[in-house]
Amino acid sequence: MEFTPDGELLIALAKGKIEVMSVEDKLMDEYPSDLAVSDKRTSDSIKQLIVSADGKYFACSDTNNCVILYKKDYLNGDPEEVICWQFNGKVMSHTCEISSICFSNSIDEED
Repeated sequence: MEFTPDGELLIALAKGKIEVMSVEDKLMDEYPSDLAVSDKRTSDSIKQLIVSADGKYFACSDTNNCVILYKKDYLNGDPEEVICWQFNGKVMSHTCEISSICFSNSIDEED
């Protein structure tokens, strides 16, 4: 389980699914029912997750050796919409079991 850097949300794994809990409201939303894990829904269980240092992204790995990235942003990029976690991509470039995932700081300030 991981807290976002601002401490407002707790993102946790429960039975292979992602759960996001608002610490202030003590409300929990279960995903991936609303949070897609790919363009095609799969039954692969989520094994690990990590939140970026700026709290704008979180990534997770699943039992199919994929890494899935989510971004916290305005729905459909429209500032008039609500901010929510959105599927950003899924990569299956690993042939072996993923043992750990992490975010790193970019050397290039424009990244």
